[in-house]
Amino acid sequence: MADLTNIPTPPQTSTIQKSKAEPPSASYLETLKITLANEQAELDKRTTANAVLKADLATAEKVEKDVEQSIGAYEQALTNLRKDKDIADEYVNLKVARAASAIGEASAKVIDGIVTQDDAQTKSQQDELDRLPKQLQQADLEYRQALNDLTTAKKALDDAKAYPARQAENLKSIKDLIAKAEKEDPGHPANIYFLSSEIKNLNKNTDLTDSKNFGAELRQALRNFNVATDKVRDKKHAQDNKDIDLSKLQKTLAERKDKAKRMDRILKAIDKFNDEAPSNTSA
Repeated sequence: MADLTNIPTPPQTSTIQKSKAEPPSASYLETLKITLANEQAELDKRTTANAVLKADLATAEKVEKDVEQSIGAYEQALTNLRKDKDIADEYVNLKVARAASAIGEASAKVIDGIVTQDDAQTKSQQDELDRLPKQLQQADLEYRQALNDLTTAKKALDDAKAYPARQAENLKSIKDLIAKAEKEDPGHPANIYFLSSEIKNLNKNTDLTDSKNFGAELRQALRNFNVATDKVRDKKHAQDNKDIDLSKLQKTLAERKDKAKRMDRILKAIDKFNDEAPSNTSA
């Protein structure tokens, strides 16, 4: 039988030596939970993307159907539309020349100018209306940015105001940790190291600036907050104004583009030319 008395005993590793090893890996159960959470997140993304794709498909099918129906309806109506166009062409070729002759070339040019000016005003308002949504969007963007800036300024002001309390809290925590570290068993150096590291981190964030600097920083934070508040008010006012302008112009333009109102407006503007027309001519 082999003599086992002379086999050397393996060296024992201390607690400190073991602490230098890599931290233990997550348990198998924890790994499975993390993997499941990741897979669920991917599934949620694909589910959302699938729903969006289905909605886009339904929209595309409807739009394509509407296009084909529009083409078919136009093909059916084209014959009658061409007949009406022929009638309009014939009337224009005969009547416009006679009416122009009845009122005289000078008056005809003035009337054309009135119509052109009226339509130009309508187009100008339409162009302005087309620009307003983008301007309103920009105003809304600037207002939201101003709100974000105000939130940042408010946080900075609150942090500045909380400086004394934060310093006092840090020093109290340091005092408590020192007391706790002093009571630790010297045989537990890992615990002492951890507590002293916590003390070091807290002490690093405890600078105790003088009251003059504290006052200057706090007053500057207040000024920044006031500026941000004014900016929010100004941007909100600008946003409201753009919104009002948009609503007003939409209503005004709708009235100008109303065919019956346009007709009445122009007929009223050119009524005096009926009295100025030569008496021996007729349209």
